[in-house]
Parts: sequence; C-alpha cells; structure tokens
Amino acid sequence: MLLIRIINVGGAGAVANTRFIQIEQLEVHSKDEFAREQLHSAKFVADQLSKYRLGNAINRKSVWTHADVSKYLGGTNHSDPINYWHNSSKNWFAGDYTINDFIWLVNQIKNKTLMLGVVKK
Repeated sequence: MLLIRIINVGGAGAVANTRFIQIEQLEVHSKDEFAREQLHSAKFVADQLSKYRLGNAINRKSVWTHADVSKYLGGTNHSDPINYWHNSSKNWFAGDYTINDFIWLVNQIKNKTLMLGVVKK
C-alpha cells in the first residue's frame, strides 16, 4: 500500500517537504504484503524519476530516507524506513533489506531489467 501525502502533513520536515516527492509506507503484516509494498513503492519512485528525467536512483541524490534528511538537512528526527525494513526482512526473509536494496529495485524497474522470480545475489 502506498500513501502519497498531499496536504497538511509533517512529511520529512520543513526543509525537505519543499524539495522532494514523498512516499509513506504503512507497516504491513505478512511477507507477501511487504514484498508487494516494496515493489509498488519502487515502481512509483521509478516512474517519478522517469517523469522528471532524473536518471537512475542514487542514494542521497535522488532517493533519501528520513535518516538522510535528519543528518544532512534537519527538520526531522526519524530514521524510517530503516528499522521497519530491517525488522520486516529479518522476520520474513531471514535477511536484511536496506536503502541500497530499494535503490537496486527502483533501478531494475526503471531500466526494465527486473526479472520477477530471480534472486539478487
């Protein structure tokens, strides 16, 4: 499920809100929902990168987390989705899911090279 913030929201804080397109992920309760949520979120980001001709997703250039905003811009003190991704992937997939994995997924979708059913090594 993807929630796009539109009006009267805190978002990523006052500094980041005027600079970025934001997505919000809701905590889901199954591995299928988590995988689907990541896929839908990555597709949205890939579509926005293409729409605005921003090239591939690059950490802290075109894709930021709350932790990045907190560290480099201020105006917020969260670190999501880092803990949510870590806990969900550990519980359901016995591994870790990081911003680098999300960026990989975004770029696979954007460049039309994603092969569903193939595990990233």
